[in-house]
Amino acid sequence: MFSTATFHTVIQPSESPIEFSNSLPEDNTCAKTFWQAIELNPPFESNLLSADVKQRLRAAPHTGTTRSQAQKQEETSYQNKTEEFLQKSQQRILKDERIKIVQQIRFRENELSKMKIKKSTREN
Repeated sequence: MFSTATFHTVIQPSESPIEFSNSLPEDNTCAKTFWQAIELNPPFESNLLSADVKQRLRAAPHTGTTRSQAQKQEETSYQNKTEEFLQKSQQRILKDERIKIVQQIRFRENELSKMKIKKSTREN
């Protein structure tokens, strides 16, 4: 009938990576066929190398190449806009702080005037 088969993988370049022991030769052949049939090969797209030359990327430009004038102008424009935004933000912060200080001064003056009025009414 069937004999008990034990198998373990042995990787040798000339042979199959599957080896069976303690089995009949017919069982070995059937088992090898079965395990080779269910072994999944990676799809063609997952291969790292391809013989197709069209898949190759262009060579990177040399590091000594200069940027185009348009790129330089765009970068300068971006830097100018950034500096302008930061200046406006700083001015807005300073303006808000001045308004806050003026409000505090007015509040204190108002409180002092109330205290003077109370003091003068007590004296009378």
